[in-house]
Amino acid sequence: MSDASKRRPDAGRDARNRRRPLREKLQMRAALVLEEAGELLEAARLYDHAGEPDHAAALRLEHARTIDDDDAQLAALRQACSLASGEGPSVAALHQRLATVLGQRAEHRTDATGRRRLRAEQARHLELAGAGAAAGRIYESLGDLTTAARAYQAAGAITELELVHATLDDEQARDRAHRKSLERLDHARRVGLRRDAWEGLRVADEAARARGEPALELGSRREQFALTLFASGRCSITWRDSTRRGTLRVCATPRLSIGRLPTADIPVDALDLSREHVCLRFNPDEDRIEAIDPGSKAGSFLDGVALEPDRPVPVTNSAELGLGLSTALDLMVNPGPPSVLVSPPDPATPTLFLPNGGPLQLTRDFTAAAQLHYNSPFFVLDVAASHAAKLNRQRLRPGSRIELVDGDLVELLGDEPLVLEVHA
Repeated sequence: MSDASKRRPDAGRDARNRRRPLREKLQMRAALVLEEAGELLEAARLYDHAGEPDHAAALRLEHARTIDDDDAQLAALRQACSLASGEGPSVAALHQRLATVLGQRAEHRTDATGRRRLRAEQARHLELAGAGAAAGRIYESLGDLTTAARAYQAAGAITELELVHATLDDEQARDRAHRKSLERLDHARRVGLRRDAWEGLRVADEAARARGEPALELGSRREQFALTLFASGRCSITWRDSTRRGTLRVCATPRLSIGRLPTADIPVDALDLSREHVCLRFNPDEDRIEAIDPGSKAGSFLDGVALEPDRPVPVTNSAELGLGLSTALDLMVNPGPPSVLVSPPDPATPTLFLPNGGPLQLTRDFTAAAQLHYNSPFFVLDVAASHAAKLNRQRLRPGSRIELVDGDLVELLGDEPLVLEVHA
């Protein structure tokens, strides 16, 4: 008996053929002729039109097995499976064959992404072949537990299904706890408790990594958060009320440099000055601020008295700091805790030297109703108990403590509302 005779539709199908419309009978006859002639793909197409998808699948599978080139055979099987319909045994065999080839390909892939893609495709065709339990095990190995549960349920694999459901329940419980944790951290960030949020993200990130779980979301949040921190101990504050506006630089480091260098804390564009002409520093032993001239070319003067090179001079009262003969800075001292508002000649921006915290002095005659200090990597604004505040439009209670980050918009609410925009 020939191969074509073995594939030929059985007697039951012949009985159905007698009930077919004339067009389908003609298609069946043409398909049989093409099959006898070895034109398997064209015969399969006519069998599809004649309502015999399972026999069409058998012909396409036989055609694929005649192809020696591995890539061409894989392409033929994929094409055949895309055309297959129904649930007959030949359709199942076709999907099973493609799943087998895909599994072999996956074993030889060295890149994880390509191997994962082939394994997922293999599992889908195993499901279509009626091998749901095998498909479920592949989905499970890929970490797709929801799809694995669906495959196990379709296959009636009760034990595997219960195990996957238990794992899914655990994952959902962890996910709910994770979401609640992130909500608490977001709330802490909104109300100005940024250190709690920062530490909470760090702890959650480390815990997720210790469990071997992907922490892309946490890692991304930490990276974005880190970009808003004041690691250098310096910031800029743009402020305004109903009648005034201005900008203030804040330097909370132990030392404030002044000179011709563009990177100085207070750069002064004067050719007769040294690159680092003079500096202010905090002396913790004496709890005071001192001025030191490191040996400038044109000299430095505190209220007209020349500073000796490398000899610190206390700055305990407001004074004028002369730089050579061309420039003078106005120093307004706040004694406790010691801070200095350094005002260059107009219209330059003043700088608040705040090594140990103190009042937020915006100008010589205007102080905000708040204290400011630096607790790395945050500037901390302690609002006066008499004032409520808003942080990025979120209303806060009076006397709030706000750990600032780059881009914050703070409103101090009083008789005269004051708006502060904080930037790195």
